[in-house]
Amino acid sequence: MSIASSDRSSEVRAGRRVARVVSVLFFIVAFVVFRDVLAAIPSVLRGDAVIVGDELVPFFNVNSQLLEQAAGEFNQLTHGYEFRVRYSFLTTWLRHYHVLPFAILLVIPTIVVAAYRTVVWFVTDVFRTLSPVTIALVTALPVGLIYAIMIYAKITHFYTLVLGLALVTMAILIVLHALLFEPKHWVRRSVIASLLVLLNPAVHYLVLFAVFLLIAGVTLALGELARWIRSGGPRRLKRFPAALFDSVRSPDRMPRLRQALHRWGGTTLGRGIVIVIIFALVTLIPYVLFVKFVALRGVENLS
Repeated sequence: MSIASSDRSSEVRAGRRVARVVSVLFFIVAFVVFRDVLAAIPSVLRGDAVIVGDELVPFFNVNSQLLEQAAGEFNQLTHGYEFRVRYSFLTTWLRHYHVLPFAILLVIPTIVVAAYRTVVWFVTDVFRTLSPVTIALVTALPVGLIYAIMIYAKITHFYTLVLGLALVTMAILIVLHALLFEPKHWVRRSVIASLLVLLNPAVHYLVLFAVFLLIAGVTLALGELARWIRSGGPRRLKRFPAALFDSVRSPDRMPRLRQALHRWGGTTLGRGIVIVIIFALVTLIPYVLFVKFVALRGVENLS
């Protein structure tokens, strides 16, 4: 191992230690901000008090207010089908009155820490000339401030909107890394990003991620087209039919085809196309089926 790589490894380890300290500070800040929730936990567990605020209404019966609504039962209280419960079933349980205080104290800072650690990982791996310790320090305030504003504005929907923002942030950074910087395991990272979007409890961020992929894809396609033109692509296009005919007639056409696909998959445009296909297979198709046959089952009129 060279001296430079050894120094870099020690700096990365130091940056991780700083990131862990910052993560602990996020939890401490959350306990201070939500100190009234912390103090009310004994009363909540005894049944003497309930954590509630604006639209953050806890539910008290898991069967009638969660499981039956998720199964598509008619809700007598709202006189309709609670498709919103089915839509965010994976996180709605956080509103149970016994779980809610712990969710506010633990889930909210965990969301911020997850987003912060992902940003630190991405910037550290991409900008290798920067100090990992500096990155861990300077990214703490922007990430914390963004999520402080989001939590302040959407605390009543932290289990969908705030959690969804963190998941889509992580998915975008992971897919960007897979598209532009990951030399080997970019397909695996693309699948992970698509799964994060699939499990996102807020559909707003699924649409946002799809728009991001569209804009990134168009930008990359235009860049690849400009590079192809500058490198003499139009002149080589005249020889393409003959080269394709020779490849089809060649006895070793399958090994050559695999080599061409491997070489094409190493380009940014090729990766982008594969990432879009993964997103469609892992996220879009399962989500459309979920909405059609589960979330909106029995709902005739969304209004």
